Amino acid sequence: MEQIIKRIIWVLLLALAPVTGHAGITSKAEAGQIGMVVSKLLEERAYNAQPLNDAMSREMLKAYLDALDYNRLFFRQTDIDSFQKYADTLDDDLIVGDVQPAFAIYQAYSNRVEQAVVAIKELVQEKYTFDGNDVLLFDRHEAPWAKDEKEWRDLLRQRVKYELLEERLNKEKPEDAIKIITRRYDRFLRALHENDMETIVSTYFEALAKLYDPHTDYMGPAQFENFSIDMGLSLTRDRGCAAFGRWLR
Repeated sequence: MEQIIKRIIWVLLLALAPVTGHAGITSKAEAGQIGMVVSKLLEERAYNAQPLNDAMSREMLKAYLDALDYNRLFFRQTDIDSFQKYADTLDDDLIVGDVQPAFAIYQAYSNRVEQAVVAIKELVQEKYTFDGNDVLLFDRHEAPWAKDEKEWRDLLRQRVKYELLEERLNKEKPEDAIKIITRRYDRFLRALHENDMETIVSTYFEALAKLYDPHTDYMGPAQFENFSIDMGLSLTRDRGCAAFGRWLR
């Protein structure tokens, strides 16, 4: 019980760290300052405190890539190889308030998603038969990254074929199935483009926080503001229920 309480308290402490007097992170410099505070708090005061070093840096890179592309559908092995230049430096960058790697990797991810959506719109127009013995691996978290464009496109084709079959089983007409899948990925891409600076760095800091303890969460300023409102409403409801309970007795 004591451990649980400590972890809950730590969630709140970590949430309080980035409050900057307004809701939202507006610059990379501000994000860097928050990164310095968060990394210091984690290193010195986390329940599972450990030094922020090169080993942690490598784990943070992996966790951030997992957060962006958990099923390894968008990045290719060449991308992962290019990101290794950050493997031993993310810790040093955070110490001096540099969060540029977060944005560089996110931009690469965004570019790959855009390319994937273009490819999917082409692949969905192909003719497919559903009488073979194809196997689709739903959870590709431990699978290899696509080694080249051909393998990457084959993964997308396999995914599209499954989604077309799914719509077919839902009794959708072929032309309607194509529209449904196209709209689905258009929405995904639109949501990606709507992610702001705070969303990106929150994902980045969350990747670090989870390394210290799976129960530790990072909340950006806007997230913490919403959390505070929800907590206030929850406390108000609890007080109201307690008062009602006393009245019944």
